[in-house]
Amino acid sequence: MSAKASRLTALGISTLLFMTTFAVLPAAAVVGGTTPSPAPKWNVVVKFQSKNFCSGALIAQSWVLTASHCVRDEVLQNVFTAALSPSVFTLYIGGETWGSSGGVTRSIDRIVALNLAFAPNAINDLALLHLSTPVPSSFAPLPLAFSPSVSYPGLPVQLFGWGNRVVGGSGSTIGTLLQSTLPGDWAINASCTAGAGDLCFSSTVGAKSYGENGDSGAPVVSFLRGGYVEESTFSGPPGTNGQAPSVAYGSSVLSHLSWIRSTAGLPVVGANTILRDPNTGTSWLVEADGFRHWIPTGGDYLCFEAQGDSVDSLSTFSAESIPQDYTSNAKCSNSSAPTSPPSPTESLSIGWSTAHPTWITMTLNGFAPGSYTYSCDFGSGGDESYSLTETSDPQTFDNGETCFDGITGDTVWVTIGSATSNTIVVGSGAPAPPPSTTWSETTGGGASSWSDYSDAGGTPGPSLAAHQTVQIACKVPGFKVADGNTWWYRIASAPWSNNFYVSADPFYNNGSTSGPLSGTPFVDNNVPNC
Repeated sequence: MSAKASRLTALGISTLLFMTTFAVLPAAAVVGGTTPSPAPKWNVVVKFQSKNFCSGALIAQSWVLTASHCVRDEVLQNVFTAALSPSVFTLYIGGETWGSSGGVTRSIDRIVALNLAFAPNAINDLALLHLSTPVPSSFAPLPLAFSPSVSYPGLPVQLFGWGNRVVGGSGSTIGTLLQSTLPGDWAINASCTAGAGDLCFSSTVGAKSYGENGDSGAPVVSFLRGGYVEESTFSGPPGTNGQAPSVAYGSSVLSHLSWIRSTAGLPVVGANTILRDPNTGTSWLVEADGFRHWIPTGGDYLCFEAQGDSVDSLSTFSAESIPQDYTSNAKCSNSSAPTSPPSPTESLSIGWSTAHPTWITMTLNGFAPGSYTYSCDFGSGGDESYSLTETSDPQTFDNGETCFDGITGDTVWVTIGSATSNTIVVGSGAPAPPPSTTWSETTGGGASSWSDYSDAGGTPGPSLAAHQTVQIACKVPGFKVADGNTWWYRIASAPWSNNFYVSADPFYNNGSTSGPLSGTPFVDNNVPNC
């Protein structure tokens, strides 16, 4: 122990500072907890001067949130207003034990502390550490509490930390294993007497897990709608004689959300905003509850666009900084869709698909939008029934998932209710391949591509940029977009390579490559049907 060791009052509780050359307030960690498996990719152990430890949470690809007293240089200035050099820190992120597979080691190049001045109850005890190298995009950040609706008295919480696991131990277990407190042991306290901006937690009767030395800055999290949300960092105090303290303290994420977001560059997204990863096409809708809700189909995506919801392009990693509701997807109801058939006559026509040899293409005419069961009937027997959803009238299905027949000479027809299609015969050779000639078409705005044009769904393909020229193989009627256009193009150019479709609506369709889209044709009729 250094000669500078002294007894100070922290968090309203008298506790002994454990001093080294660079001393800090004691960091509390987990006793009586459990090892989370798998370890969350956002968990962080903060090591400095090769012998001291704190904990933290990854909140962005290059930022870790921890406690400011973990970075305070108490030797350089007795008033505690200076930070340690970033060069003395090493972080291990995403692992269960130090150096275990799945985690990464990082240095830091910047420290931004909210409060380096000593305060008796560690008010505003937050610091952000900037990583010298971002973590891989396969990692995921810990989302932050964003409103009182997700941070309220009585909400159960857990602490995830790397501290001492032995009561009153010498510190040999600090920084060696990630632990969390047990579910149900702690909850947000309604009568916290800590300073402004702080949050406190009360232990439940019989609580077995609590903080010990080595875990300041650890995330205190709630579990909401299937995912973790950070409510606070952890400041202390540790337990006493093997007993959990009745109250523990930290600094509220919600109270300091603006500072955290602005420092770390986190997105601020309003309600009814679509978030879309331009590289993968994965999309979510941020609803009025503040949570992200996954958009499961392209049809839902286009429906939300048609309703006027704005679109923000964000990487999946950035989008994941906003809590997701894993219990509820975003489903859009298009109120403009007709509720009754436009015509009392329902008819079916089928033919052989050129895009998907030995499969049929099937066109419905006069059917009201909705779900139907259709039967693939074969002269050779073995009839099969499947389901489809019609979204426009007429609508053609040619997705390699209709009816398949490779038996030469066999006959095929389709029935839906009382409607029966024409009959076609399986020839001795495969249907003709897709046309080798392609047509150049240019977009007037950005566009999404999908593997299934019938409902703008299936697998999302690469996005098209505004004023991008691509080669089109053919056109096919499919999902009706907001202005009523039902035409879709199959894109021959790489990386789409005849595997993805795009609505013809965002294209000029008249040979133009610039200017407004207003007044341009729905489709280029020179492009042949698929």
